Amino acid sequence: MFHVGIIAATLAIQFLLISITFPIQELFTVKPLLRVDSAFHWYQIWAATKFGAFSPLAGFDPHMSAGYLNGVTYNASARAPALFAALFPAIAHPAIIYKCFSFFSALLAPACLALAARVLRLSHIHTAFMALIGIVIWWTSDLRGYHTSGMISFVFASFWGITYAAAIIQLVTDKFSIWKSLLLGIVGAAGFFYHPLFPVIVLLIVWAPLIFLRQAIIWRTLWISCIVIGACALLPNLPWILLTLKYPSVIDNSLMPYFKKTGIFLISRQLFGLDYAGSKFHVALVLAAGWGCIYAESELKRQLARTFTASSALFLIFGAFGAGLSAIAPLQPNRFLMTGFLVLSLPAAIGAAHIWKNIRGSLTPSKALLAAALLTVITGYSLNELRREISWEPIGHHGAVPPEVRGEGEKTRWLVNWINSNTDSNSRILFEHSSHGVYDIAHIPGYLATQTNREFIGGAYPMKTSTSFWDGWIFGQMIDAYSTNELLNYFRVYNIGWAITHSTKSIEYFNKFPSAKLAAEFGEIKIFRIENPPGFVFNGQGKVIERDINRIVVSGISTEDIVLRYHFLPCLTTSPPAQIDGVIVEQNLAPFIRLRTPNPTATITCRP
Repeated sequence: MFHVGIIAATLAIQFLLISITFPIQELFTVKPLLRVDSAFHWYQIWAATKFGAFSPLAGFDPHMSAGYLNGVTYNASARAPALFAALFPAIAHPAIIYKCFSFFSALLAPACLALAARVLRLSHIHTAFMALIGIVIWWTSDLRGYHTSGMISFVFASFWGITYAAAIIQLVTDKFSIWKSLLLGIVGAAGFFYHPLFPVIVLLIVWAPLIFLRQAIIWRTLWISCIVIGACALLPNLPWILLTLKYPSVIDNSLMPYFKKTGIFLISRQLFGLDYAGSKFHVALVLAAGWGCIYAESELKRQLARTFTASSALFLIFGAFGAGLSAIAPLQPNRFLMTGFLVLSLPAAIGAAHIWKNIRGSLTPSKALLAAALLTVITGYSLNELRREISWEPIGHHGAVPPEVRGEGEKTRWLVNWINSNTDSNSRILFEHSSHGVYDIAHIPGYLATQTNREFIGGAYPMKTSTSFWDGWIFGQMIDAYSTNELLNYFRVYNIGWAITHSTKSIEYFNKFPSAKLAAEFGEIKIFRIENPPGFVFNGQGKVIERDINRIVVSGISTEDIVLRYHFLPCLTTSPPAQIDGVIVEQNLAPFIRLRTPNPTATITCRP
């Protein structure tokens, strides 16, 4: 009962803290959560509500990048709420779905650590220290920062992965149970669906018991459990995995620069909480974990501490140097650094519990007092950091300054109003992403599309497609590398009628661009009108009269062939039936849709 009480207390404390920063009264309002990646996930969930009428997993999205595959299958970071939105579109408001996803993921995360201690049959003192560590590290490290930036599922998968790995360790050191194996397989399937890197997190933990707990492992149980758990975890996820293999997305992770640095300095920054990275609480974890590895009261606890410490070391090596390998770099290894320090929570709890129980016992007074004083000072500092984190004052924070739910920012609101009042849907808007948070610290073009029903070139997220426009980098190179005729040709190909810019390099280029005229400005944002956009028909006679998620309607077709300024995908079909394929209209660009001998009116959809 002590363990249940500790877990319940952990949930209660975390609920109280989140209710202050979120705040709780905004949970079921339609005010959106739009900070950093959250705005992108808003768009993905909104799209999922539309896809539900066609396919719960994926479809053709014409709003971004001249059309690309979107939906649950291609949503790595908010797949669970997107699936809910696709299955229940009538009740799935994107703002509410995403806020509930954020709130309850944050609520459950620290309790996962307390549950891991219980799964490993550690004492209630160990469980209490795990709970304390879970709360403190969630609020005083990059975990909090990543969560409030929209990396919700990865952060929770890191906590959940520790509990899951603990359950696997407990399973393979006990007699074989088919029911436990099946249950872990089902839970693993949920984790894999929740975030595709969940298996990586688990594997980077469970290798270590093969070395440090090899004498306790029942090897027959290990091999059978691996087969059962692996099969049960994989099979339910085959629909989206096979769909991804059959219809690869135009999104290219190699174009994304995030979390791909290398160097030992990445570990030191995390360890000492330097330059807004990591947490000084990590020092306490390292010291307590080392104590647990050496002085824990039983051989089993020492081996458990060494197991998770070794796993933590592998996470840190993987996170600091993995991006140097081209095969690993797309996993964005740097994000695993914070997970590596989180994995230290278990050996740190073992060490802290030993110090606590022996402060007046077997330890020499000087050694015990020194250890206790050091941990107390560091933990006290971290609790003060927690106090600062929940404060609404404009002081330094690891995550978003409360309140987290702020709705549209000033620039976002201005852009929505300007686009609705000054543009139409006959051409596209080129949007320049910012790496410096110019647009209210959010990736907003997807959100702008949902509020204006316009199409955007530049992608819903920076550096994800060949059409991306980011801090002066456009269509694969810096903007000033193009002649005016070369760039104008791209604008004609993609039917661009407006350009939203912010960088000095881009603004200088457009000020000299013969076909561009300054139309509006707001702070560092400048909007240019591009003269004479050609429309959505590239070749042939016809007109795009309607387009929405998974739907393009072309009317007035009077030629045998018609080419549209939308990317072709193999899943596309027409109604009434007609031959549809892709044609290259410009070297280095994806093929565009071509209809051959179509009817006067054609409706194009994607049915994966």
